Amino acid sequence: SGVRAMVAFGGHVTGFQFINYFARNADNAMLGYAWGAGPLGLYTRAYSLMMMPPQRLNFPMTGVAVPALSRVSEDRERFRRIYRQMLSALALAATPVMVLMLLIAGELFRVLLSEEWVDAIPIFMLLGPGAIMWATNVAPSWLYLSLGHVHRMNRFAIINSAVMLFAFAIGLQYGPQGMAIAASSVAVVMKVPGFAYAAHGTPVRIRDLFDCITFPTLASLIAAGLAWLIAGQIPIGGDLVTAAIKVVIYVAALAMALIWTPWGRANLAAVRSLASKLRSK
Repeated sequence: SGVRAMVAFGGHVTGFQFINYFARNADNAMLGYAWGAGPLGLYTRAYSLMMMPPQRLNFPMTGVAVPALSRVSEDRERFRRIYRQMLSALALAATPVMVLMLLIAGELFRVLLSEEWVDAIPIFMLLGPGAIMWATNVAPSWLYLSLGHVHRMNRFAIINSAVMLFAFAIGLQYGPQGMAIAASSVAVVMKVPGFAYAAHGTPVRIRDLFDCITFPTLASLIAAGLAWLIAGQIPIGGDLVTAAIKVVIYVAALAMALIWTPWGRANLAAVRSLASKLRSK
């Protein structure tokens, strides 16, 4: 009993993963074919390093979010409240990390990967706007999976993949930097339409996305700007020292924004409430 529905659900999820995998690797295939191994190596190194934080955060968060939301799928108000708390927690954890990586990109590549990879730094920076969007890109899938809307997830994957391939075809003319701009642009342009499509017919609204991600994004960018300006005035050489100074200033500015502003305190309260619920379960 119920096997047909489970197989259909799994089939849609598998189809989504299949489409998503080939769309996200099309840039590598196209770039390697047209420009060769050298430019491809720079692009893939920058991309893989940029995607490391969201990949480490998205899977465990999804493992918590989908079961929690599935249990309250019949209670619209509770579903929306828990979803907002989950999204706030993800944005507060992932977005500052992505912005920090952009802040110390030069030092990061020279210290971790050596001087041979410095040509990948401009590519890494061009991926930055998209990376900020990718920090919370898994959130629409929570709606699809917990509410059983996996057929719509598949449909959007096809649309998004078509847009990505079109952008890659244009960016390919300009090499790895053009591909980075294409990937980043698609992430920025498709963020709101993708979330709006996932939220349609659910208790969640598009304003919930803005409520949850606006403060972490703005606070992180302002903190990074302050760290970059102040660190530039300190006459101390060395990549490790410079990176350490930037990190300290960045974390301090971000902590003050969280503690001293009403938006920061609201985000922290949402995360604490979520943590309390998870502990009680």
